[in-house]
Amino acid sequence: MPQELVHILFAPGRTVQRRRRTSPGCVVCVWTALTFITCASFASAHPGAHHDIERATEALAASPSDVDLLVRRAHLYRIEGQLPESLLDLDRARKIAPERSDVILQRGLTLSAMGKDAEAEIELGRVIHEAESARQAYTERGHIRARTDRPVEAIADYDEVLRRAPQMELCLVRGRRQESIGRLDDAAKGYRDGIARLRGAPLLKIELVRVEITRKQYDVALKLIDEELDRAPIKTDWLRRRAEALAVAGKNTEAQNEFGRALTEANRVLAKRKTANHLLARAKIYHAMGRLEAAREDLESVLRESPALPAALELEKKLKQETLPVVQRSTGK
Repeated sequence: MPQELVHILFAPGRTVQRRRRTSPGCVVCVWTALTFITCASFASAHPGAHHDIERATEALAASPSDVDLLVRRAHLYRIEGQLPESLLDLDRARKIAPERSDVILQRGLTLSAMGKDAEAEIELGRVIHEAESARQAYTERGHIRARTDRPVEAIADYDEVLRRAPQMELCLVRGRRQESIGRLDDAAKGYRDGIARLRGAPLLKIELVRVEITRKQYDVALKLIDEELDRAPIKTDWLRRRAEALAVAGKNTEAQNEFGRALTEANRVLAKRKTANHLLARAKIYHAMGRLEAAREDLESVLRESPALPAALELEKKLKQETLPVVQRSTGK
């Protein structure tokens, strides 16, 4: 799972980190015939890009003015983190073909990766209305505006992308931006739209449930949870969410009964197969019930098996915070 999405799902309110990009494979003899393919914002880097860079460099030695090859190598340099080299190739390409939209777009992406946000935004704005560039240009400009404290403008750019085609990751990012400025109704509407267009999207359903609880629409949240319970083969997490919703709604007796059901389901699943994820699900129930020692015991087993599991690390942080003295907890020390 991309790291940005991990932060969105498990650490509400955190700033989205800079993205890494992936690259499609390519055979050097057909590079100039291929349409340049850019990668999604939330993809991970290609493990063998340096080999493709070497082949592109060999090809450029024979054809130093080939704009397709320059753009291709610039993209590869960017995903390898060699940003000055990427920009040099794009500057060379711009001298040869100053109006080519792919050159302008890729230059904007590289400038953004370098943190040169003002220059990047200008470049992206030059191609933002061109069909082949719009999705990436709007997305990247939205990220720039988000990290430069312009959430309303960022949301508008994300709207343009999502209007054209649904994307779960971007829907999550937009929703969190909307929530950050108090637009809870818009966030809920956006999550619902994404669920409808993506035919389910359980991650969006989780976010929608959370927002509906924040909006104090408890019956709506419970209905959404019950829909998932009807179809989920393993019901542990949804039973826990149902118990938490009831607790927030002030229905404490029902909540305790539901926590009991969740714990029974967790034990049933663990009896069949003991995995880190199943143990973590039970640890979350114990944590929600206030049984912190039991939660820690399960969590220790999870972290021994999967020490980098993001959700486990988040729960570990919560448990450590809850054991701090009140003064330290309030100051964040």
